[in-house]
Amino acid sequence: MADHVPTLQELIRRRQTGGFVGRREQLDQFEANLFLPMTDPRRQFLYSLHGAAGVGKTFLMRQFSRIARENKMLTAYVNESVYDVPTAIETVVSDLASQGGRCREFPSLLSDYRQRRHELETDPTMSQEISSILARTVLRVGLRVAGDIPVLGAVAKEVSGDAVAGQFEKLRDFLVGKFRNYEDVRLILSPVEVFTTALVRDLTAIASSRSFALFVDTYEQTGAFLERWLLDLLAGRYGQLPGNSLITIAGQGALDANRWSDYLPIRTDYPLEPFTNSEVCQLLNDRGVTNAEVVEVILELSGRLPVWVAALASAQPEAVDAIDDPSGSAVERFLKWESDQNRRTAAVHGALPRRLDRDVFAAVAGSQSADEHFAWLRKLPFVMEQADGYRYHEVVRTAMLRVLRRHSVVEWQNRHQSLTAHYRAAKDSLALSGRAALKSRDWQQFTLEESYHFLCAQATAALPEVLGGLVDVIAWHPTLIGPWTQMIEQAGKETNSAAVAELGKALRDSSSANNKDIIALLTKLVDDPMLDIRRRATARHERSIAYRETGRLKEALDDANVAIEICPDDGSIIACRGRIYELMKQYEHALSDFDRAIDLDPKYTWAIISRGNTYRLMGRHQEALADLDRAINLDARHACPIADRGHTYLLMGRYEEAISDFSRAVELDPSHASAIVNRAQIFRLLGRHEEALCDLDRAITLDAKHVCPIVIRGEVYLSMGRNEDALAEFDRAVDIEPRYGWALYLSALAMLALGGADAAYVRLRLAIDCEREKIDTGSLVNLRAFNISVYQLALGNREEAFEQVRNTLACGAEPADIRAVLQDFRQLHAVTGCDVDELTTLLTSNLD
Repeated sequence: MADHVPTLQELIRRRQTGGFVGRREQLDQFEANLFLPMTDPRRQFLYSLHGAAGVGKTFLMRQFSRIARENKMLTAYVNESVYDVPTAIETVVSDLASQGGRCREFPSLLSDYRQRRHELETDPTMSQEISSILARTVLRVGLRVAGDIPVLGAVAKEVSGDAVAGQFEKLRDFLVGKFRNYEDVRLILSPVEVFTTALVRDLTAIASSRSFALFVDTYEQTGAFLERWLLDLLAGRYGQLPGNSLITIAGQGALDANRWSDYLPIRTDYPLEPFTNSEVCQLLNDRGVTNAEVVEVILELSGRLPVWVAALASAQPEAVDAIDDPSGSAVERFLKWESDQNRRTAAVHGALPRRLDRDVFAAVAGSQSADEHFAWLRKLPFVMEQADGYRYHEVVRTAMLRVLRRHSVVEWQNRHQSLTAHYRAAKDSLALSGRAALKSRDWQQFTLEESYHFLCAQATAALPEVLGGLVDVIAWHPTLIGPWTQMIEQAGKETNSAAVAELGKALRDSSSANNKDIIALLTKLVDDPMLDIRRRATARHERSIAYRETGRLKEALDDANVAIEICPDDGSIIACRGRIYELMKQYEHALSDFDRAIDLDPKYTWAIISRGNTYRLMGRHQEALADLDRAINLDARHACPIADRGHTYLLMGRYEEAISDFSRAVELDPSHASAIVNRAQIFRLLGRHEEALCDLDRAITLDAKHVCPIVIRGEVYLSMGRNEDALAEFDRAVDIEPRYGWALYLSALAMLALGGADAAYVRLRLAIDCEREKIDTGSLVNLRAFNISVYQLALGNREEAFEQVRNTLACGAEPADIRAVLQDFRQLHAVTGCDVDELTTLLTSNLD
């Protein structure tokens, strides 16, 4: 049988890790731990390495990885080359596959995910509104691991109530209509959940024959998005990890004492310090460096940091040049000890890109010997192989950059200009433009590196273009906000441009995944005179959306007005302002904006649906039906306009047509919660209790924490006289949402039916307090005011109930609210026998 021929990458790794000395105690403990039985209380499953940059965390971690592999473990290595959880999982699976650990589920899921994302990025029918909702949902839910999202569960916790009620369902509806497959929709909206669950199943299958070790490096960067994922992984959220798993985390800081406290019994912490003098001497001796004067200089220059000791030893210097200043920098000494001038130049030029491959190196070096020099460069101890190429150790790279910039600012600028041109050509090779380019992740990644080198070459002169790119990222790829702001700060520091560095830091401090911080970031950008006019409009528009999602409607409207002044013919911005007017109940203004957006694009489905829903809120049901019919005729694949038409039929009392539409919507999207719940409501009103319960059971199975179907199921039980079951449902809803006034009221009704008047009155008073709190926030004021009148009547306070109704009617209560409270009074009469005739007569007279 032929001997195994090692790959070049294996040879490079051996050279990088060969001759490792120091950290003997940690290495011995790590290896000994691998031989302990999994049930042994001394067995450790989590290691934490932490210390300053250059102290040797990565070297030690690679030695841990080598030991694990030598003991037949599968290993995976993740560092700052990944930018979110899905790319981290992809790296893990790739590493496992290279060692014969085949994951059977994940590769096909990843292929499906990429294909579906590509289809979305190239879909000309996806409006900017839907694209923006998708980007924000993926950022806040999928990539921040907010939880499963079959209906509204974890998404509801990450986005505002309005977004849950409207925007998210529109997004999901678009995806269901496009893909016709619930699993594809779930994959797009919750990639972390789907990928990790598959990974855990794959690891469990592999565990029967091989143990697994995960190594997570540069945690000061990766922890921002990996920490929640790792903690959830350890907690078993995605399934039970096999017991022969091991995780090692390396970063500059120790693991957070509170978040990681549960894992102290299975964790070993190694705070790392620089090498001792004896460890430095041992490493140098192993590398053939024995001259005492040379050893003394290396001790002084390296600060005993392992990365510098290894770098300085790699040239195997035999003597200290008498004319050199021994106090010179370590990088200058390393370069002088390398005898080949071309190699010295290659080492410095190779530090300029943030990530390195042969093509990038050729672009920056411009050498006819790029292949030869790149092959040599990869073998240096401070050049680390990554999933996306190679990177210098940051301590070494920073020093190399200082040397080059100090040597020649002109050369610095020219080399960065060459790299700018390289990445611009890479973008051009994608043959994308306009929205297609902005939506492409590859295009945006190339733009990120292009902008970094452009900033390094031109400093403040490059800011207008770079800040414009940041605005595009906010609009189309929010997951890249962090890398962009970090890039601006990094470029400023490396070019000694205080203005750029301070701006980058200010932007980075203002950026994260939630709306509050996106608002803060956009606030720094909207009026920046360096932005071109289009980007200013985009920034205003994006901040308007963020304000709207947080309920700050006045500010949202102000921004939308400015954006429309800049871009008066942008139908997307106009339609979004219409949505703001709708939420403000300024319906005529909303209709005007939707009309204008539809005039600009007669096939703008989202605007047509929104106009139809506005007509419905105004009680203009025939016009609502006309718009919803039009939207359905334009594209019958989507459940949303069908469900909206069903809602309109429901309000018109055309129950059979409403049931038909809700049923059709559920066929298109089996997880369409509002369609299922609304159909159940109709079944309840028609006395078709078993059908109502069937739908409500289904809705609760989809999301056990969604209180609406729980409350309605309680109402069905109440109508059936199953008062104890009803009370149990209402109590369950109150446990989930303790200040939910309507659930408190209904539980009081059930108590009254069961003869518990005293407890019922306590809950009724609490329900009134809760509704008043919500009224003070401006939420559904008239509807909540009507609710209080019902609660007052249930308490026997007839005068207070009448006064509350008269005051609410005087405030201009809408027909939909009046119809709702009429049903509530009739329900109260049915359960308690309370006289409601005068009140219902008063309310009915206001519908004429």
